[in-house]
Formats: sequence, C-alpha cells, structure tokens
Amino acid sequence: MKDPRVVVAEVAVELLKEVPQKFLRKIDLRTLSAEIKTLSFSFMSLEELSDQGMLENVTRFGDELKEVYLSWKDKAKAAGERLALSKVRFAHIILSNLPERVGRARELFYGTDSYWGKLIMVDEFNGLRDTLIESKGRFHVVTNLNVTEGDILAFAILPPRRFGDHISEGMFFEAEGEGRPGDQAISTERGKRSVEAVLREEASRLNIKI
Repeated sequence: MKDPRVVVAEVAVELLKEVPQKFLRKIDLRTLSAEIKTLSFSFMSLEELSDQGMLENVTRFGDELKEVYLSWKDKAKAAGERLALSKVRFAHIILSNLPERVGRARELFYGTDSYWGKLIMVDEFNGLRDTLIESKGRFHVVTNLNVTEGDILAFAILPPRRFGDHISEGMFFEAEGEGRPGDQAISTERGKRSVEAVLREEASRLNIKI
C-alpha cells in the first residue's frame, strides 16, 4: 500500500508536467518522475526509505526547483505564468521538505506542510478574498471566509488554483489552539479532513491512485 505522504510528492511531480517547458529547461523531469515512482511503489515506509538514503535525490530536485522559482517569480506577470510558477513552488516545498515528514502519521494530511500565518493583505473580489500570509515565506490564499488584516490563522500549502487573475497557494483550516506565524499548525479532525479532501481531488484529477 502506498505511503499517503508520498502520494503528495506524486501530485507535485505531475503538476510539474503542466508547467511550460521554458520554466523547467534545467530540470530532468523524466529522472525526477522515476525517483518518485521508486518511492511510491516501494514496500518500505518513508522512514525506511530515509534510512536507506533514498530521499536525497528527491530533495536535491526540490532545491533545484527552488532556484527555478526564484529566478522567474519576479518576471511572471500573466495569471497563467503565475499559476505555473506556483506549481513549481509547490513541488519545491513538497520535495525539499520530504525528510521532515519522517516520523509523522501515515496520513495524506502529513504529506504537505501546515503553519500559522499572519494576514498582511486582504483584497476582495467577486465575493472572495485574496489574502497574503506572512509565515514560512509569503503565500496567497483565496478564501470565502470573512478575514481581515492582522488575523493569525492556520493554513495548509496545497496545489495552487486559479481564480480569475488570482492564484491561491493553500487553504485555511481548523487547527488546535493558537500559534505564532511560522509555527507548525496542529489540525483538528475536521480541519484534517478538509485539507485531505483537496489533496484527494487533485490526485484524482491527475489520475493518481491513493
């Protein structure tokens, strides 16, 4: 049975296949896909794979994707390009942080990262709000929640979605207690289910079995 935490890495790599080649010229996507398939079809747990040193090549690709994102992010103006680069950023975060998921529960929720963040901008459009969050970096989250600047909320980093000219890089979810921006957020069961529903939907769209 697949380790659910690795499924999110599969999602990340499949998303890269939707990114225009001009952004990924330096990335050997075929080799990266093969590395992820090896992890996905392994009978070993993520912990055992880590002990065998089998996550190192994947995290190296994650670091390369970070360089791609940083080199292009200020040049992308059109919404389509910003969405593509958000997919690159998502893949970088998921792959680079794969070793940090060692020791977490074997659940889909723990295949991604969740933090507390402070809202430093809220822009209303079409009944929704495009928020900018200060946390482990800055992330845009589009939401229908009634939020205001200065709020500190828990959010999960998820496959990016486009809402017109706005790009959402995650979602807010129900978490336990309170935290400071950048702290890891501990989800309630309801919050966990809401995040996993998004990941399952994206895996289904990409024909990835869980």
